[in-house]
Amino acid sequence: MTTTIDSAPWAPGRLPGIGHAHLLLDDPIPLIRRLPDVGPVVRVGLGPRPVYLVTTAELLRSIGLGTAGRFHRDDLIEPVAPFAGRTLVTLSGDDHRRRRRLIAPAFHRNRISAYSPEFGRIAEDWVARLPVGEPIDLVPEVDRLALETLIATLIAADLGEQARSTIQSDSPLLLAEAAFRTLMPRPLRRLRPAAERRFLTASARLRGLLRDIVAQYRTSGTDHGDLLSTLVTGVDPGTGESLDDETIIDEMVGFLMGGVESPRGCSCRSSMSWSERPRSATRRWRRSTR
Repeated sequence: MTTTIDSAPWAPGRLPGIGHAHLLLDDPIPLIRRLPDVGPVVRVGLGPRPVYLVTTAELLRSIGLGTAGRFHRDDLIEPVAPFAGRTLVTLSGDDHRRRRRLIAPAFHRNRISAYSPEFGRIAEDWVARLPVGEPIDLVPEVDRLALETLIATLIAADLGEQARSTIQSDSPLLLAEAAFRTLMPRPLRRLRPAAERRFLTASARLRGLLRDIVAQYRTSGTDHGDLLSTLVTGVDPGTGESLDDETIIDEMVGFLMGGVESPRGCSCRSSMSWSERPRSATRRWRRSTR
């Protein structure tokens, strides 16, 4: 029997107008864990928009390594455009294939292995700073570890304390708001004008900072052994094409989105998305005294 995209079942819990936003903003993990029992391809509602999630390793591999560029992502661009521009994860077709070829060298195994010593140093410093024998809120600690590791990989050059602080403070807030904007219908987003202004202001501030950093890399011509150096100097061997500054900024933001959200289990930090709404629960962890 042939399965079409329109026959893909809906995930349980969908509500009119907001889809599955109420489940994805608070804690998406229970919903995600149920999806393999629903089918190999499952529809999930981001507001009124359906997205299709694959639930098998075979389909994930097929899409990730072969057919990713064939899928339409235009509905995901508008909510995050002020922040992310046109990053690889929102491109389709020929644009996706060209961009993927251009950024592939940044993820060559030799590049990845070169980051390992720095990863180890950051992890050891992080563990050494944790208090012994007393409970702590692990969420901000994991956020801090993820950001420190990500920044060291993305931008190895000395940024200065103010630039580093801006990236560390703005990125989680922007990611949380981007998640809210993606999950909720536009009419509901308009009910939060103050959050909209903060999002646009922080987006412009972060992109401006990244623009200055890219300009510095172009001027120096130094390969710092990081992702940004690869993006600045990379050339498609087939076409001779290279990435312009705004495209590089888009991809840097894309790396930030993936690198910060993944360690959190894609929780989206709904407390930040709803503008200062208190967290419903605090995750606590006690470091062993051994």
